[in-house]
Amino acid sequence: MKLLDGTGFSMPDTAGNQARFPQSSSQAPGVGFPLAPLCALIDLSSGALLEAATGPHRGRGHSELDLSRTLLPSLCRDDLLLADALYANYFMVAQLIDAGVDVLFEQHGSRHTDFRCGERLAVRDHLVPWHRPRSRPGWMTPEQYAAALGLDVLRCRTPAMIEKELWVYLLAYNLIRLLMAEAAAAELRTCRAALGRLEQLRLWSEDQSRSATPLRYERRGARRTSTRTLRTTSTKAATEILPLAEGAARRRARTKPCSSRGAPR
Repeated sequence: MKLLDGTGFSMPDTAGNQARFPQSSSQAPGVGFPLAPLCALIDLSSGALLEAATGPHRGRGHSELDLSRTLLPSLCRDDLLLADALYANYFMVAQLIDAGVDVLFEQHGSRHTDFRCGERLAVRDHLVPWHRPRSRPGWMTPEQYAAALGLDVLRCRTPAMIEKELWVYLLAYNLIRLLMAEAAAAELRTCRAALGRLEQLRLWSEDQSRSATPLRYERRGARRTSTRTLRTTSTKAATEILPLAEGAARRRARTKPCSSRGAPR
């Protein structure tokens, strides 16, 4: 499952940056900052950034939709793409369906859907046909048209360094996501081991409660084996589960508010 979205960032007002990333046309010269859009493709399961594209804020072919189309080759067949209503247009959906990618978009506000028409598949599940627009977008070839179904402010003062700074930010983001994934995997393995010991103890207790003969009337060997099993399971639970609970208690203690004297309450 992949997520597609866009944002933007600004940078110092230098001649080089203004030439490469001109400011918005609504701002008077000398009072605005160079701006650049950023479109990114993110893996929703890990949060890792898979691909990104940026360009000037002004000019043909540099809108968020234009940048997003350069990221589509990074998608694989049978992927599920999530995006907001900006991407819910006929040609974007047609391109993705043609590539074997399923989409889940919020409906664009300018599109009206009459649910009295079309085919009702199930509760809150409706099949509505979209008709291809008559005008062909400038970025699409006639053949394609016929077949159609934290980052806030950067600091560098030259366009070349701005692009390098951007990719360093994105690299650092992925490294942080990698550390988070490794820490989560290690914690999951520890919790699974502790839960396994608890499950053993629960199953042993249920087995004893279902036993027709009380434990005190069992044969000496069977009673000794049962006692040894309980002692072993309890020891493992104490050595593997209690340290987890004590560690959680210590973490909670470190986050408690302090009194006016600075000592923990």
